[in-house]
Amino acid sequence: MLAFIEATLLLSREESNQIDQGAAADVVALVERTLDDHAVQIAERSLVIVRDYVGTPVLAQPASLVQITVGNLLRNAIEHTRDGRIEIRIEDSLIAIRDTGEGIPADKLAQVFDRSYSTKASGTGLGLNLVKRICDRFHWTITLESAPDRGTLATVRFQ
Repeated sequence: MLAFIEATLLLSREESNQIDQGAAADVVALVERTLDDHAVQIAERSLVIVRDYVGTPVLAQPASLVQITVGNLLRNAIEHTRDGRIEIRIEDSLIAIRDTGEGIPADKLAQVFDRSYSTKASGTGLGLNLVKRICDRFHWTITLESAPDRGTLATVRFQ
């Protein structure tokens, strides 16, 4: 929650040079920490995690903002998948997370980054909106490909 509040405050500033760059963000370490934090939920949902780390990006952006980005994408994959797989591919310039979960209908896919839009009945809609704002701030490209009952592929390309 502290990282979420910090990110929101940092992103609310007008000038990008106001964001404290802090320590570099090790993407692999952040992914592994997120998986550890959700180990119980992963086990309860009978998920197989497939890691394909062909790169080890260390980003100059604040670790808290990279953690929010990675954490939201992984958490969504975990929450929307049961008895399936989550594949995580990390290259030097991207992270891609593919799940075999419930997917998102085509008519809803364009709305997932809107503030307050959620596919979950109890969702706030803040997660992907914040991820998109972080990506925009750092000129990263985020794409989602999804189909109902086939899963979702979320890709963030770091510039």
